[in-house]
Amino acid sequence: MQEGLITCCRVHELARRALEFGGPQGAPSHHQRQRRTDVQERTAEAMAEFAKYRARDGIFTKQFVLSNIVTMAPASWWATYGKHLPTIASVAQRVLSQPVSASAAERNWSIYGQIKSPDRNRLRHKVADKLAYCHEVLHLADKLQKASYSQKATSWVDDS
Repeated sequence: MQEGLITCCRVHELARRALEFGGPQGAPSHHQRQRRTDVQERTAEAMAEFAKYRARDGIFTKQFVLSNIVTMAPASWWATYGKHLPTIASVAQRVLSQPVSASAAERNWSIYGQIKSPDRNRLRHKVADKLAYCHEVLHLADKLQKASYSQKATSWVDDS
């Protein structure tokens, strides 16, 4: 009887912790709380910036800014006029500067298909992924070398 009561109390304690702190392991660590707070702050900041943008406050009331929306490339427009809204401007620049082409993905799938052919059907996905990644890195290095791009590298060996 006593053993069942202890088990029941333990279950209730775990349920209370799960409801109170979000997990059966108890309160989140300092790092988890800090990260959650940072995410909430950045979300609130982004929402406030987006509200300013939608309301056309500040620099967005100027006619030349609005007319440049049509004439400038979207990523460069955000780089030029998005300084007052740094959070959403950085996201907009990243999203809008991506190429609108599927050729990179198609090339990747083609390489993956060559690596994992019917002859190599037993090759595991992790190994095939690593081989495709290595192929792409070598392809990029070759492309940069042909374009006479050289990256400065410091020696790891101590000459003294």
